[in-house]
Amino acid sequence: IYSVAFYGVIVFVFEQNINKLVATSGVIAMLIGFIIKSNISNFFSGIVINQGRALKIGDRVKIGGAEEGKVVDITWRSTRLEGNDGSLVSIPNSKVSESVVRNYSQTNDIYESDFIIHAEPVHPPERIRKILFDAVISAQGVLGDPAPVIRFKGFSEWSAQYSVSFHIKHYEKKSAYDEAVW
Repeated sequence: IYSVAFYGVIVFVFEQNINKLVATSGVIAMLIGFIIKSNISNFFSGIVINQGRALKIGDRVKIGGAEEGKVVDITWRSTRLEGNDGSLVSIPNSKVSESVVRNYSQTNDIYESDFIIHAEPVHPPERIRKILFDAVISAQGVLGDPAPVIRFKGFSEWSAQYSVSFHIKHYEKKSAYDEAVW
């Protein structure tokens, strides 16, 4: 109503051309929209994140290339994660909605862990696989079902490489279980 009254005063009192005013106001509206685009995107992404329930406070997640952490807050603008080292990472909601989100808290409670081990290439692969399997299965926290898998990956310049994968429960203890396997 105020805009129409303003345009009426400009056209009839000051006898100006309305086309110039409409064009100018359109450009100004475009500039304002461009300036607040990221805020609008974050706002609507925050609504989608809260309604979609893909994340909730307390979940252990990895969002895109950011480090893994615990969700401590979801606001209209950003999602905050507490990293394993206690640092706080704030990710804009527009980035969260565009990224791959791995939620370790909303699964069946069985998680896979894996890494590569290098061994002397003079030993037969079957013997090394047996030794590694026995070591992994005896480590605290490693599940017997599904059984650990040891694969011979080939030779590098100085070693034979083996892939070791095993399953654990309680993702929050993953570091301790990995250490026990090592």
